[in-house]
Amino acid sequence: MLKELEDWLHNLPGTSVDICAWPGWWAFPPSGTFFAGKSAPDGQHVVNLVHLQDVVAAIELLLQAPKGGHIYNLCAPRHPARGLFYPQMARELGLPPPVFSDSPDGGQGKIVDGNRICNELGFEYQYPDPLVMPME
Repeated sequence: MLKELEDWLHNLPGTSVDICAWPGWWAFPPSGTFFAGKSAPDGQHVVNLVHLQDVVAAIELLLQAPKGGHIYNLCAPRHPARGLFYPQMARELGLPPPVFSDSPDGGQGKIVDGNRICNELGFEYQYPDPLVMPME
């Protein structure tokens, strides 16, 4: 469905749009508190997050200097494992940390590459590492 919408926007006559896509964003209260105190699989899978302030900065950049016809994935360059990220965030929020299991053949999951906007437009993520994104 999302791909169809992106294609439709890019094919509108007389328009040239840039699209920002993000897998998950970090703002306060933080996402992932639903894991607090629970057990979950795939602790070795990575998180793909971007801070809300980085989303806003990317949109502002595209409004000032639109390229037109591009899709930019917005995602912090670092991708910690779920089994590291969510327990740390829960502890920082004073919540019981979740317990993740690793599956030996589960791999690390999908990594979203958010570097295109950096390479093409000089964008710099203010918060490149989800492990040190602010809690407020």
